[in-house]
Amino acid sequence: GVINIITEKPQKRTIRFTGEGGSQGTVNLDLYASDLVGPVGLAVEGNYFKTDGYKVVREDQRGAIDINADSEHKLFSGKLEYSLSPTAALYLHGSAFTEDRSNGTPLTHNATDAGYVGGGINFKTADGSDWKFAAFSNLQTLTSTFSSTGPGRNSETPSIDQFAVPSTAVGAALQWSKQVHERHLVAAGTDFRWISGESDEDFAFNSTLGRFTRRREAGGEQQLTGMYLQDIITLDPQWQLTIAGRLDLWQSLNGFRTEQTLPVGVITLDRSFPDRDRVAFNPRVGLLYRATDRLSLRGSFYRGFRTPTFDELYRLSQVRNDVVEANDRLDPEQLIGGETGFDYAFASNLLGRVTGFWNEVEGLIINTTVGTGPGTIPPCGPVPAGAVCRQRQNVDRSRFRGIELELEFRPHPYWTLSGSYLFNDAEVLSAPNQPDLEGKRIARTARHQFTLRADYANPSVLNVSVQGRYIGDQFDDDLNLQKLDGFFVVDLQLSRQIKPGWEAFLGVENLFDRTYEVAKSAGGTVTIGAPILAHGGIRARF
Repeated sequence: GVINIITEKPQKRTIRFTGEGGSQGTVNLDLYASDLVGPVGLAVEGNYFKTDGYKVVREDQRGAIDINADSEHKLFSGKLEYSLSPTAALYLHGSAFTEDRSNGTPLTHNATDAGYVGGGINFKTADGSDWKFAAFSNLQTLTSTFSSTGPGRNSETPSIDQFAVPSTAVGAALQWSKQVHERHLVAAGTDFRWISGESDEDFAFNSTLGRFTRRREAGGEQQLTGMYLQDIITLDPQWQLTIAGRLDLWQSLNGFRTEQTLPVGVITLDRSFPDRDRVAFNPRVGLLYRATDRLSLRGSFYRGFRTPTFDELYRLSQVRNDVVEANDRLDPEQLIGGETGFDYAFASNLLGRVTGFWNEVEGLIINTTVGTGPGTIPPCGPVPAGAVCRQRQNVDRSRFRGIELELEFRPHPYWTLSGSYLFNDAEVLSAPNQPDLEGKRIARTARHQFTLRADYANPSVLNVSVQGRYIGDQFDDDLNLQKLDGFFVVDLQLSRQIKPGWEAFLGVENLFDRTYEVAKSAGGTVTIGAPILAHGGIRARF
């Protein structure tokens, strides 16, 4: 599937404000304003968010180094539109984002600065064709620090200082669509993206000297070029057929990795990686049959394609003492699969949906365990005692199969009750180069999930929403040794209009303050999810 994000168009003299505060020192302020002056539309938005956060390590395992994982970010965005005619418009939009985060200890920290600018034109021609052209540029810089923790989590030592992780992307896309006769809605397009990125980091901290003794730089470029064609065919009022295909060319270029000693700067490693490319054709066929006014049947067959990210190719990371090394030789993932299901209205106020799916992935990229410390383990280097070295690697063949059930009941105009259940069986089928992985469940994938929700919507009195979410047990590692227990959390939302255009709201996340596991290191250190968080405020529209 494709996620299509459509930004809001400027409106005549509109101002919206949200002011929100909550527990854990949480503050969220958002201001949006737009106006139309003749053919020109302008919209701007600013957002500020801050929270003191919480201690992310389970309470019984905390030591002297554990502090709150706080976060603060600022965002500004704007959009300018100019209507050339009733059927044509130019637009320009951009944004700037900055964030600072603590990762729960004094020596672990992240900072991100990102900027985006893009523009394009949308127009219709006399033959009924819709045309869209867009171009963009995206710049981002990340800094990140990691540490190794001592016994009892009472001390920590710097392990990696990623002082610069810059990336740049530019791209463009052209799309054409047209209703051809009464039966065919045809769309075609092409897109291009060029990305450059690298990770510059210091490592091998010497406690005696009080400084890092080695520096590593790794990075490269990617080019992605694609074209696609789709036809939605209305065979008759009951049958609809979708046929689509996309051709992608992926190129990995100018990859490099260097290492040097500090402070003298002696080069100890200087590698250039050969350029690589891959061509992939991904078809999709979907069929919809409206059997009756109450019953619709559907099915689809598809192939998918995902290229490795720069994080996966070049950037080392660390979770607690466990090290995850990048892999510049990763290949793209390729998926083939299908799904079938039906939608059925049992009554005018009772709707059901059932979907079954079966997907297989060639070359799934996972964090594969290479070895356990203490000692130097290639490709990670020094690994503390009890910690593991993992590397991102392609797995030959994996399978994701399951079923999703959804039900919605409206017993009264004010009330909506809904629920959903997902069974997702995800495992490695074949891994000749990593035989220990065969038959193992894919990490961070729960087999069972369900959601229950009740909504009461009566604007003159109160709007209430209560939602319960269950996530079943899962594993945090490829070998299925670090099990994460299942959990159930409840969220509550209340809102009420206090006068036209003004609304007061209150939300409570994790209402019963459940402590639940979200990650576990090889040494057994458990990272927990957010505790109870209450927040409320005012939304206003002028």
